[in-house]
Amino acid sequence: MISNRESKITKTRDLLRDVVTNPSKYKNNSYLQISLKSQGALASYENAELGIKKCSLNTFKTASIEYLAGGFEEINKLRLNAKLELDSPQEEVSENTKTVAGSKRKADRLQRELDKVREHNYLLSIIISEMKSKMKELATSTESVDKRRANYHLFDEHLEYKLSYTLRNEELGNEF
Repeated sequence: MISNRESKITKTRDLLRDVVTNPSKYKNNSYLQISLKSQGALASYENAELGIKKCSLNTFKTASIEYLAGGFEEINKLRLNAKLELDSPQEEVSENTKTVAGSKRKADRLQRELDKVREHNYLLSIIISEMKSKMKELATSTESVDKRRANYHLFDEHLEYKLSYTLRNEELGNEF
């Protein structure tokens, strides 16, 4: 079962990533723009449609450290990048490779895609490492069969969530 804290962090991170990659979708969302102005405002951000609930800044920071590989720094960088994207005027998005500006836009887009693939691969390698560790733990355990089965089911549920999150991010990344 996913805790409210973990849900807040992962869904907020997903939203911030989407804002960074698709800022035009959020240009008219003044509530989100206000929430990006400070760490505390982001912690207080709630969106029932996305399932994001508000929390205190301390809870937000603690949960970020607990559930994100990059800790609170990761989500704060995303917040700042999202704020920057929404504050900056939209430029022409032509990727005409015959011009320097078009070539730079294409290179930047390809770099963002490469970064997403690297992050996806990193997440998958963490999941594989956790799976190997849990398999070894279950194989060498001296607990009863029922306890091992219960541990297996808990880990399986946790693993399914992580894999679905990873696949969701992959689908989001393919939208642009």
